Amino acid sequence: MQTAQALATEVGDSGLLETAQAYATEQGPALLATAQALATEQGPGLRETTQALATQAALNLGGAPEDIPVVEGERQNFIASSQLVSYFTRLDFQQVVDFYQAQMPANGWSLLEEGIVQAENTATLNYVKADRLASVTLTVNPLDNQTIVVITIQNR
Repeated sequence: MQTAQALATEVGDSGLLETAQAYATEQGPALLATAQALATEQGPGLRETTQALATQAALNLGGAPEDIPVVEGERQNFIASSQLVSYFTRLDFQQVVDFYQAQMPANGWSLLEEGIVQAENTATLNYVKADRLASVTLTVNPLDNQTIVVITIQNR
């Protein structure tokens, strides 16, 4: 975890984030199609792997940042730290997208328009607040139609 944090700090100053955002904007639709095909094909194994990783990570993580909203109601495999919030919810995908589009700004975050990627069952919304960046990635698990939420938070 400390190595990952050190690498994230170094990457933050290197311009790599800007390059990755530009690449994601340019290549986003093709990458989303590939990810959706992979999720459909490998769904059961990916879900099991995600659950195992979430269980292991939960032992090493603390709480979510206070300014990162989390949907109310039933959540599964919830893990959180100062750099990551991840969980599954039975709420409809579009409801979760709408929730984050409303609640991130309500918590002081500004949407980065150039970082938006949206498709039928996948969305990535990037936000900035002071010296931090938050990437909200939402997708639908094709096996059980749960919405998967992964939010990464890093220093700018």
